[in-house]
Amino acid sequence: MELSKTIRIYLVAFLILLIVTLIIVSLSAFFQSQWLMYFLEVRNPDALFYFDRNCKTKAIALTFDDSPSGGTKYLLQVLKRNNATATFFMLGNKLQMLKGSYRYYPKFREDILRNGNDVGNHMFNKFAAYKMTMEEFEEQVKKTDALLKLGYLQNNKYNWFRPASFFPLGYMYEILDKYNYTMALGTVHSFDFQIRNTQYNLFSLLGRIKPGDIIICHDTLETIEYIEQMIIYLKHQGYKVLSLSDMSKKCSSPFLKQNNGF
Repeated sequence: MELSKTIRIYLVAFLILLIVTLIIVSLSAFFQSQWLMYFLEVRNPDALFYFDRNCKTKAIALTFDDSPSGGTKYLLQVLKRNNATATFFMLGNKLQMLKGSYRYYPKFREDILRNGNDVGNHMFNKFAAYKMTMEEFEEQVKKTDALLKLGYLQNNKYNWFRPASFFPLGYMYEILDKYNYTMALGTVHSFDFQIRNTQYNLFSLLGRIKPGDIIICHDTLETIEYIEQMIIYLKHQGYKVLSLSDMSKKCSSPFLKQNNGF
């Protein structure tokens, strides 16, 4: 009897712990971007990049990390179908593989640019930037920069950069200035790379988006469905869904340098 009672107590305690954990995880879906931004503001204020929230145009900037992928062409179709644009942050090693296909490479470049999308530098490999030496980081930026300059930058008003694994360090700004890049992190980060579930990603994003936000999503086959649903919802709410370059034409930002364009 005593053993059975003890087991029940442990089960109840376990269920309570599980429920509390689920609540914390759910809340983090709404507040993790704010926590991260507060951390960056204290640790490295220069890392923050945002557009004016009082902009006359009700708009958000949509961005995709880890491009290109097998999902890129479908995301481009979604954007075109919904009269939206986005910024695709390119990994140099993926672009280099495409470059070997002389028939496909020009078509891919044209498809990206055709409807007004722009691109960003996401380094060469998807290695955590904050673990790199200054020399390693520069090599990653330089190699991808050379590939992007093969015709990808025609729609760019500014040179956009986002480090792999997100966290910027002070020395990175010296390198980015050298190659004329603007660090563009984001204000709303999806969980779509870790949790590839349409309803969860919609739930975690839609309650947090405000005018002027920069939304970070990932270029994968699994993101296509929720991206289209999110764009449709935002447009019904009166938002324009834009690339970073298009957004910079509509809304000001104190972080944009006038001489930063290509």
